[in-house]
Amino acid sequence: MNAGIRGKMEALFTKEEVAQVEKFFDRGFPPNSQIFIASVFLMAKDRKSVAEVLIECEKEWQRNWQYQHPDIRGDAGAPGAAGVQNRLSLENIYNALDLPHPSNVKESEIPAKAIVVTTRNSIYRFDEANERGERTVSRDLKPLDFSRCRIISLGVDQEMELVCLHCSHPSWYTTNVISIR
Repeated sequence: MNAGIRGKMEALFTKEEVAQVEKFFDRGFPPNSQIFIASVFLMAKDRKSVAEVLIECEKEWQRNWQYQHPDIRGDAGAPGAAGVQNRLSLENIYNALDLPHPSNVKESEIPAKAIVVTTRNSIYRFDEANERGERTVSRDLKPLDFSRCRIISLGVDQEMELVCLHCSHPSWYTTNVISIR
């Protein structure tokens, strides 16, 4: 399991639960796939057990993932038909667990509360927005050269666009968003 994902999982789940997820990932899921699949466990945390999520992941292993090359197995951002099938697998899991799919967040419904946005490359942490939609932002592992912004565009499987406040460049674009919490 990717070290960053392991750290996030260890903070929220028991060692036994993390070991179960890690055993599933040891079937040859690359880091991008682990991020996509781990987001299901995070979304389900307060509603479903790790065992329930693993049952649905196993169904998608049988249906789709076992037949894919290890470099793209489970990667919803993979090109072509593989990416389409992987996105379908994730939708199947969310639907079976009766969880709201992260892509259901519409740009016009950007929450004013504090949120964490995971992209393909980074994790962004936003404080609560003020009445003008401005908020403080930070990025894990690689600091930004600005700390205040407004979120202009936000949706899963889309770039996130920020308007930077008090900095030399007016806009900031990220890689595709994987999850919004």
